[in-house]
Amino acid sequence: MPACGLAPAGLSRSWSTCSRIARMTEDTALPEPLLNRRYRLDEVVGQGGMAVVWRAEDTLLGRMVAIKVLRDQFASDPEFLSRFRTEARTAAALNDPGVVSVYDVGEDKGVHFLVMEYVPGQDLKQVIRAEAPLDPGRTVRIATALARAVGQAHAIGMVHRDIKPQNVLVTPDGRMKVADFGIARAVASAGMTAPGVVMGTVHYLAPEQASGQTATFASDVYSLGVVMYEMLTGRVPFTAESGVGVALKIINETPVPVDHVNPRVPTALSNIVARAMAREPAARYPTATALAEALEGYLRWSDQHTVPNFRGVDPRRPAAAPPPASEPGSEAHPGPAVPQTAVGPLFDSTGLMLGFVALVALAMLIPLWSVVADRLGAAPVRGPEAGPSGVGTVATGTPTEPPATLVLVPDVSRLTADDAKRRLEAEGLGVTTEDVPDATVEVGRVIRHIPAAGETVPAGTVVNLLVSAEGITVVPDAAGDYQTVADAITRAGLVPGSPRYQWGGTPGQVIQLAPGPGQRMPYGATVEITVGSGSRLAMGVDFDDNVFLSAVDLDRAVFTAGETVTLVPHWEAVGPIAGEYGARAVLRAADGIVISQDENPALGGDGRSTTAWAAGESLAGQPLDLPIPPSTPAGSYSLWVDVFRIGNPGERLPVRGGGAARVADNQAEVLAIEIKTADAPVP
Repeated sequence: MPACGLAPAGLSRSWSTCSRIARMTEDTALPEPLLNRRYRLDEVVGQGGMAVVWRAEDTLLGRMVAIKVLRDQFASDPEFLSRFRTEARTAAALNDPGVVSVYDVGEDKGVHFLVMEYVPGQDLKQVIRAEAPLDPGRTVRIATALARAVGQAHAIGMVHRDIKPQNVLVTPDGRMKVADFGIARAVASAGMTAPGVVMGTVHYLAPEQASGQTATFASDVYSLGVVMYEMLTGRVPFTAESGVGVALKIINETPVPVDHVNPRVPTALSNIVARAMAREPAARYPTATALAEALEGYLRWSDQHTVPNFRGVDPRRPAAAPPPASEPGSEAHPGPAVPQTAVGPLFDSTGLMLGFVALVALAMLIPLWSVVADRLGAAPVRGPEAGPSGVGTVATGTPTEPPATLVLVPDVSRLTADDAKRRLEAEGLGVTTEDVPDATVEVGRVIRHIPAAGETVPAGTVVNLLVSAEGITVVPDAAGDYQTVADAITRAGLVPGSPRYQWGGTPGQVIQLAPGPGQRMPYGATVEITVGSGSRLAMGVDFDDNVFLSAVDLDRAVFTAGETVTLVPHWEAVGPIAGEYGARAVLRAADGIVISQDENPALGGDGRSTTAWAAGESLAGQPLDLPIPPSTPAGSYSLWVDVFRIGNPGERLPVRGGGAARVADNQAEVLAIEIKTADAPVP
């Protein structure tokens, strides 16, 4: 395993970075360079226009990680670094097995980096190059997993913006993991471009992205559609001699349908891909989760039906060409397809002889078939007839069934139940309805339907309409992390509140719901969710001038009057800090009266001025002590933290984002603590 000191061939740029890291650690006794005295770089495993990716060892936790080291043109831009750190922290909130986890973001003597989960194996692009076109069933399973993972990001308001096979990592056991959440947004927000860097690889851009508009959830859906297209066909939908040419085609053209490029793809699946890649965002699936549900519906349907609309490959025509509109067996002319013959003479002596023998044999069998049919009460068997192409065909002993007519299920979601029923019946489909309380859809309108829009089904198939209805629901008895519990609350027809962190419990796990499990609530009501933080309360408060409060340590949440509350804030410089600042903690009663207060003239525990902090530096602050007066009445009191300018304690540093904390008057609430009187027992 080559260490950083061994430069892989052809990696001059990354070797420059490696040399800089090596110089950074020359004053230590370490045999290999460490980032932040923790991450030992092993070897380069990838690189792009924005960063070099290293496989590394986290020496503190003893695990392999992937570290993305930013290139110089990005690492030297303060605006980009600030956005990069903000987006990295947002991406770290994603907790899904289908997403590459973000562990840390930092800086060490000018080297800016992102620490991520290390995923051995290959990326989806390599799989496509080696194996495409992939089997439709395998493609649907992969695409469903990707859509579910991206849907988790959409649920917290995050748009990926750069979905492509290169950003999908494939584990050795075949699981998919989506990487680089938030990176494209960081670059776009900072307005940066660089040679070799395309924010949203052009072949996978949605039309609105290609035309310079803001990316939305529907943009990610389009990119997922392109990935499906490439898996099913082995090629991207649009190619040109330049990126601009590709972008113009994306904006102005509709791709050749998947099932015309690869005739083995069922039309129902081709329709799902086509909807995902609709040029108008409003015509696509609204979120990746909606796309995943459509794919899962297709899988359920295909498991129960033999797909009747495969097209056989005509050897006289390249597979990529669309079949003629009049081809027997196509959608325009339902019916049994006539096998195509290979290119060559229509008649030869061998063919004539074999044909004559076959006809004699068939003629001899007809009397026998008639006897059998009479015994079984079947209709008389007819002799050879002229088929649709003039070639003789023979009827079997069972009467020929007319070919099934296929119907494309229209999208009737958000229509009234009556309008949806009329529309479906006009297409030759049956209808059933089911009332489902849903606070997000007007009562009496269709929430969704099964089979889903875009699926191809036999005429007469019954479509089940899920119609929004009023009603009462019950708060679920859910446990786990915030996202797991919030999903359960949403499925129950309720609205999950933003997480409120409380001291104690297992960090990151929900410890309380209000109203509690089992309580009856009207659909659409909000359920407050309290998450345990252990002894360290996550804050995520973004102050002005690149000051960031990441967490606060507090040893307990219940105190006795006369004791002292001690809290330790944890700070980070997300960029260079221009001013000198101190920290202040305040204990307030419910009516806002200040019970106790403490100030430190320096944020960091080492006493250095904040102007001396390096961008990306993280450190614990000096403890803040709040004595509780012995005469303090029992009750609930709030702890608050703010940052003030040295020399002017009355000037609070503005708060730009509250993170997990409640913010008021540029102060961040840490926790509501309970104070008991001296003679009351403290748990």
